[in-house]
Amino acid sequence: MLKKVKFDLKTIVKCWTATLIDKGLAAVTIKGKVNGLLQIATISNGFTNDLLGSTIKYIENSTSRQRLSLCNSVLNFLDYFPSADDAGIYTEGIWNIKSKTEQKQGIRELPSSQDTLKFSMVVEDYFKNNLSDENYRKYFCIYLWWNLTTIIPLRISEFCDIKRDSLIEEEDGFLLKLPRKKQNNRRVQVIDSILIPNRLAKAINIYINSTDNYGSSSTLISYLSLPFQKRYLENKLILRHLTQRYSCIS
Repeated sequence: MLKKVKFDLKTIVKCWTATLIDKGLAAVTIKGKVNGLLQIATISNGFTNDLLGSTIKYIENSTSRQRLSLCNSVLNFLDYFPSADDAGIYTEGIWNIKSKTEQKQGIRELPSSQDTLKFSMVVEDYFKNNLSDENYRKYFCIYLWWNLTTIIPLRISEFCDIKRDSLIEEEDGFLLKLPRKKQNNRRVQVIDSILIPNRLAKAINIYINSTDNYGSSSTLISYLSLPFQKRYLENKLILRHLTQRYSCIS
């Protein structure tokens, strides 16, 4: 239970929430901010001074994503209603956590060469097996992503936007056109096409041919062919129903 304080925290939170709605934030965003604030308000018993240490520890023990979310929610609220933290100790402590977390997130931790080799072997070995048609369509995008990103770094959005007709056969091999997203302001050449191994080009052509019958696709990866697509699941249920029906008749 929250302790009784000189202000009605419940009413203040409602008013703060109304300002978030007024800003046009999405309902899911508002819900996340309110839930984050209520977690910290409950743990700190209404931002009492003697529970600062345990509250800070709770935030620090969260994942980096949760930590930032909690910090942003609480700091936004305290900016709206500073009287909840008269001494400013929660604002200072949580701001320090936010700053440290953002600095750490700015540094990408690359996997070790041993882990990279292991993952590569797992991917390659998996696709050497006789995969079912469903598993092939489900996991080919991982195989393709891994093989392309070992040649050149790609953002996930760039990978997903590779066009269906992006593979071009040249005299010296196969070129794959890449949709580059980021504007380059450093006068460094941004590579928008790469020469890929013949084995990878062959794998891409096989994939395109095997997924064409699932419907037209502007992107290389046919999303309509993925087993978790609604249309695919509906067709699978219809096929199962028909199979059961005809088996009963026979």
